[in-house]
Amino acid sequence: SGGEAMPAGLADPQARIALRALLPAAEGAMRGGAAARARQLFEKALAQEPDNRSAVLRLGTLCLRTGDLPGALSHLDKAVRLDPGRAEARFAYGDALMRAGQFDRAAEQWAGLARLQPRRFEAWANLGTALRQAGKPGDAIHAYEAALGIRPNEAEILVELGLAERERGDREAAAKHLGQAWAAGGVTRFRAPGTLGLALLDAGRPADATPWLERAEARERDFVPARVALARLKASAGD
Repeated sequence: SGGEAMPAGLADPQARIALRALLPAAEGAMRGGAAARARQLFEKALAQEPDNRSAVLRLGTLCLRTGDLPGALSHLDKAVRLDPGRAEARFAYGDALMRAGQFDRAAEQWAGLARLQPRRFEAWANLGTALRQAGKPGDAIHAYEAALGIRPNEAEILVELGLAERERGDREAAAKHLGQAWAAGGVTRFRAPGTLGLALLDAGRPADATPWLERAEARERDFVPARVALARLKASAGD
């Protein structure tokens, strides 16, 4: 009479069927650029199953894409806690933490990703950047060196390595790696000529430093120090 009740603790089969339909629909809306619809469907799925790993991760990723950083941080933190071995979750959470300026916490995610995928270049490169931004240039150097072990001539990472070495006070190494970055990237792609000039100047090589200081670009962080250093060099030479 009226049917037998479901045993306690077992999921309603109809709810499971509905959930299996919701997730592909949400994914399709996300791929199609219908962010509001995708969010609505993911949230509906999570109302039925709050710890659904795929829905939590996808909603966090969607929040990140659409600029909802607090939502992204919340959902992606949960995604990593639900599935610590899922590389995609650690990458997305690391990205969100970097955007939030939480560099120490971001470094934890990139380090976790590097443990999961030790040959993944992005894991080591992003770990280096997070550590450098967190004020740990020595640790950043090790991460950048690991990234270069995978892609030896990556100009962007050679620049970052040189900057970290300069911050640590290793002047000769900074000049060496910034020079390698220029050679790997070419003049048109090299983004730190002024910094290379300062590194050469730090290393006691003013003649080598001068042409790089002259090439300093306004987009560089070291543009003003490079121009000041160049003016001092010219003044000391009597120009």
